[in-house]
Amino acid sequence: MEPLYITKKERRQSRSLGAIPSLESLETQYDGLAESLLLLWKVSRVASVSPTQLDVAPTDGMIPGFSAFCGELFPNHDASKVGYFPLIPDTPANPAVLHEAMKRAVKTSQALGNEWTVITGDQATYELARAIREKNKGDLFNKVILLIGGFHQAHNFLRCICKIMRESGAEDIIAGAGLCEEGTARKIFGEKADYYQTLHVIKILSEALWRYFFTAFEEWSVQQDSMQWVHDISGLIQSVIDNKLDVTQQSGDIFHGSHRAAQYISRHIKR
Repeated sequence: MEPLYITKKERRQSRSLGAIPSLESLETQYDGLAESLLLLWKVSRVASVSPTQLDVAPTDGMIPGFSAFCGELFPNHDASKVGYFPLIPDTPANPAVLHEAMKRAVKTSQALGNEWTVITGDQATYELARAIREKNKGDLFNKVILLIGGFHQAHNFLRCICKIMRESGAEDIIAGAGLCEEGTARKIFGEKADYYQTLHVIKILSEALWRYFFTAFEEWSVQQDSMQWVHDISGLIQSVIDNKLDVTQQSGDIFHGSHRAAQYISRHIKR
């Protein structure tokens, strides 16, 4: 294993967003469907337990959380088979060790017939892997996709939300609702917040605010005579409530119906 050195400047560049030309460059063909499913889930949660202007029959049970909702809609796949490379008795913080592990991953992926290799790491190894890829631009790493772990992405995003909402009155809302004490409420949006506790509270707060927003949106739709969206999405919502929605067959309908609803909702936001 040959030694490899990464300078401080190369590490800083690996943390920089300068390599991203625009937000549009990060978009994928699945972004529209994901946004539509999220909107469909939000409206279904409201319509399943509260009277709305949608032509649907409320049910006794509530639509499950978003992860369970997607799990019920999409067919299950067989579990992946996990394999392990020979152990390297050294820290992955060593650039030479990580470089060797990346080479093994690419060669193994190519041997299995894959064109691209996806490598996921924590914050420290992701930063170092980006620097290694940039430092060794060649045929071996040309088709390597580097990802930071899902937990780290969610944790960073959650910290950003907490910083924006801190001292905005959110603490008073959750304390007044009896979810926690005032001291705990301040901690939830603080610098040293517990990830799972904060995530749980933000989910509840987000859904409560969405319900108020959707009620206001319906009132606006009646005043503006803009109820066309109801006909486009009511059937989809009823299918979700009845647990009869087949995403593999109706993805086009989901996108169309949810997109129409999103158009009217966005119009209300702009006003």
